[in-house]
Amino acid sequence: MDDFLRELQPFTAVFRLERELLEKRLGKARKSKRKQKEKHEQTSTTEDSGNRLELSLEKEEQEKWMKEKGNKELEQETDLPGACAATSSPDECQMNDPEVDEFKMEALRTALLKFCAKLTTISPHFWQQKVETSDKTVQPRRKKNVNKTVTLKSPKHSVNLMQGMNALRRQNILCDLTLIVEERRFQVHRSVLAAFSGYFRDLLNGPPEDTDDSEIILEGLSSHGLELVINFIYTAEIDLSIQNVPKVLEATTCLEMPSIIDICSDFLKGELLIENCVEILNIGTSYNVSDLRVFAEGFILANFKEITDKGVFQELNDRQMNDCLKSNKLAMYDETEVFQTVVRWLQLTPIRLPYSGKLMRNVRLSLIPPDDLVDKVQSHGFMMNDPACNSLLIDAFKYHATPHRQPCMQSMSSMLRSSNELFITVGGLRDNGATTNVECLNTFNGATYHLSQAPSRLVDHSVATLANFMYVVGGQTSGSPGGEHSLATVYRYDPRINTWVTLPTMMERRSNFHLCVIANKLYAACGWKGRHERTRSVEYYDPQKNQWSFVAPYPVSAVAPAGAVFDGILYISGGYGGQYSNAVNAYNPTTNTWEARMSMQTARAWHSMVTVRSKIYAIGGNCKDGNGKRIDVLNTECYNPLSDQWHTLPSDLPSGCSVTNAVVMKGNIYVVGGYEWKTKQSKRSVLCYYVDDDRWGWKSDMVNTLNGMACCTLILPQDVPNDPRFQLDVE
Repeated sequence: MDDFLRELQPFTAVFRLERELLEKRLGKARKSKRKQKEKHEQTSTTEDSGNRLELSLEKEEQEKWMKEKGNKELEQETDLPGACAATSSPDECQMNDPEVDEFKMEALRTALLKFCAKLTTISPHFWQQKVETSDKTVQPRRKKNVNKTVTLKSPKHSVNLMQGMNALRRQNILCDLTLIVEERRFQVHRSVLAAFSGYFRDLLNGPPEDTDDSEIILEGLSSHGLELVINFIYTAEIDLSIQNVPKVLEATTCLEMPSIIDICSDFLKGELLIENCVEILNIGTSYNVSDLRVFAEGFILANFKEITDKGVFQELNDRQMNDCLKSNKLAMYDETEVFQTVVRWLQLTPIRLPYSGKLMRNVRLSLIPPDDLVDKVQSHGFMMNDPACNSLLIDAFKYHATPHRQPCMQSMSSMLRSSNELFITVGGLRDNGATTNVECLNTFNGATYHLSQAPSRLVDHSVATLANFMYVVGGQTSGSPGGEHSLATVYRYDPRINTWVTLPTMMERRSNFHLCVIANKLYAACGWKGRHERTRSVEYYDPQKNQWSFVAPYPVSAVAPAGAVFDGILYISGGYGGQYSNAVNAYNPTTNTWEARMSMQTARAWHSMVTVRSKIYAIGGNCKDGNGKRIDVLNTECYNPLSDQWHTLPSDLPSGCSVTNAVVMKGNIYVVGGYEWKTKQSKRSVLCYYVDDDRWGWKSDMVNTLNGMACCTLILPQDVPNDPRFQLDVE
C-alpha cells in the first residue's frame, strides 16, 4: 500500500495548484457578489426579504444536492495524502452562492479527470496489475531478431497447382505434346509427364533430334486406360473397378508409374473374395504385381476348402494348381480330400489328364491311410496306368508297410502340411502323481492343449525327435528315488495322424538318463537302471533295423547327466555318481570312442544342455554345498566345442530349475516347469533365455506345476487346436 501511495505523490501537486486557482477565482466571485448585494439593499427592503427567502431555499436545495452528488467524491479525494481537501475555514466550507458552488464543482471534476488520465497514461491496466515487491529485478525486454528466417508452407499450393495445370490441359493451353492411342489424341505437357513417369522422362530427355516430335504414338495400350492414367496425373484421382483395372495396369506397367500400380494393387486386395480370387491372382500374375500375386495366393491357400466346395478352384491353371499342392499352407485337414480335389480338377476336361503325374508328385500320398489308398486312390485308372502316378502309389504302400522305417523314408510325400512348430511336454509329476498327458504349450501365454495320452504314466523319462516323429523312451511310472521302477519301454508318436506305435524295448532299463539323435539313430546313455543302481552303458536304436545295440560305455557311471550334439559329436556333462560331477566327455559315433574335454566350472546334475548355433549351453540343475545341503545351480555356462572352452554367462536363472528339459525354439532357449530346491516345490513358470541379448526373462505361467517331464518341439498341423483329428481341450 505504501508503494501505491508513493506512486500517487506526483499528483498531489496537481491538486494543490487546482485548489489555489479555485480559491482565487472564488475570492473574486465573492467581492463581485457583495457589491451586488449592497446595491440591492439600497433599492428595496421588500425585494431584499424576498431574495433572502429565495436564497435560503436555493441554499437548502443545493446543500441537499451536494450531499447526494458531490460530497462522496470530495470525501474520497480528501482521504488521499496531499489531495485537495475542503477548506477548514467556516466561510469556505459553506456554499452560500449557487453559481460559486457550480463553478467549484466543475473545477473539481476537471481535476479528477486529469488525475484519471495521468493514471491511465502510466498503466492502462493499473488496477488489474499484481503489486510486486520493490526488490524484484526488472528483466530487460528482448529485442526482435531482425535476421530470423521462417519457412512457411501452404497446404493448398499443391492442390492449386494441380488444378491450374489440369485447367490448362483441358483448355489446350501451353500443351506441347500429343499422345495418340487407338486413334484418340491426348493433349498433355511434356514437363508434367516427365516428372511423373520414368518412361516419359527417359523418352523426352533424349537427344534433341529424338525429342522434337510433338506427337507420340503408343502401341498396345487401351485409350480408356491411358485416359484414366492422365486424369490421375493431373488430379490425383482415379475411378477403378474390377473391369477397368487391367487396362490401367497395362498402361502404368508400360509407362513405369509405380504409384498408380500400388493404388491398383491396394484396390484389388480390398475387393478379394472367394468368387474372384482366381481372377485377381491372374491380374497380379499377368502384370507382374508381385505383392498382389502373393496376397491372392495366400488367400487361396487359406480358403482352399471353401474355394473347392464352390468350384472356384477349377479356374486355376495347371501351374497355379501345382503351386497350391506344393505349399505347406494349404488349408485342408485330410490328404484324402486333397487327392479327390485334384481328381476333380483333372476330370473337368480331357486336356488336363496329362498333368496327373506332375500334380500327384505334390499330393502327400503317404499321409493317406492304407485303407483309403486301396479304396479311394488305387481305384482311379490313371493312378495305375500312368507310370509316374503308379510309382508314387507303390511308394505310399511301402511307407505304410514298414512303420518302424518311416523316419528314414521321409520325402515330400510324407511331410506334414505345416510349419507350425510347438512346444510339447510329455508326462511328468503333478500334485496327484505321474501323468500320461501329452500337452501342447503356448510359450507366450501359458495356454495348454491336451494333445494326446501316452501309453503309460511316465516320469524321469526322455524324449527325442527324428523326422518329426517323437520317441518317448524309458523313465518310471512313479517318482521313486533311486529309479526303482525304471523302464525300458519305447513309444513313437506320429503328429501327422495323432497315433502311437510301440517299438522294441531298450537292452537296459533307464531313468534319469540322456537321449539324443545322431545320424538318424537314437542314443541312450547312463541313468538309473533300478534299485539304486547306476549305469555307464550306452546303446543306440536303428530305425532301419528296428533294434537296439550297445556301443562304447561312458567313462563313469552317472545319473541325470545332460547332453547335446554338435557337428555329429555327442557331448555329455555332469551327472551324479556318488558325488556331483563337472566332467565333460565327447562321443564320436564314427570311431565309437569317448574323449575327455574341458570340465564345466560348476558341478551339477539334473540339468539341461542345448546347442544354439555353434555353442552349447549348460542350464540349471542342482548340486550340494559345503554342508552337504542340496542347492540350486543358477548360473548358465556356455561351451565352445571348437576352442574347448567354458565361460559363465553374466545372466543367472531367475530361479532354480531341475528335472526338466531346455528346448530351442526360434533361436532362443525355453525352460518349462521343473523343481526348485530352495522352495522344495514344483514350478509352473515358462522361462526364456534370449541368446542375442544374453538375458533371461519370464514368459508366462502354466496352469499346473510340473516337473520330471520330458520336452521337445514338434511340427503339428497348422490349424491345431481346431483340427478335428486332434479334438484338443484347452486347460
